[in-house]
Amino acid sequence: MDLDLSHFLTERWSLLLPEQIVRAAYVQFRRVIVTTHMEAESGTMLHLAASVVPDIPIVCLKDPTFNPEYAEHLRKELRLNLHVYEYTGDKLKALVFHCKQFGAEAMIHGIRRDQTSNRLHKRMVERGKLDGLYRVHPILDWTQADTQLYSERHKLPKHPTLMPKADRTECGIHCFLRT
Repeated sequence: MDLDLSHFLTERWSLLLPEQIVRAAYVQFRRVIVTTHMEAESGTMLHLAASVVPDIPIVCLKDPTFNPEYAEHLRKELRLNLHVYEYTGDKLKALVFHCKQFGAEAMIHGIRRDQTSNRLHKRMVERGKLDGLYRVHPILDWTQADTQLYSERHKLPKHPTLMPKADRTECGIHCFLRT
């Protein structure tokens, strides 16, 4: 039945815009969170989700690439309900643990098919076999160009690794666009 639900929702939502998919996920599951690693293009999915559901919880696990200044900048700029956690061991288990603390039934991820070959056959809605949480991928069919266009259209803060040196206010680790 649940596997059928993920297939059904994937089919039903296949022609929706990403914003509509976020809204549909919120209506379908009610207890939805967004997950992020605060990578270079994370601002797009965070902005998109928070513009549809303003107080949606956002769970982030600190990994070696985590940039606390960028995370704080996005939190303030986009008024995010951001929760950052340390973890040791299995990252997926830690993520699921924190998601379940929010009572989440579904997680929204900002993954795209064009990012890795492992994502080519992903469905818009999937259910975790071990944890039972649904995964919703609103921008799965976007390209890097779509992500950039969205980011530019909404004037989102750039991740430090995406900025030319001339636009940086500090070194590559602690920097943001000059305003």
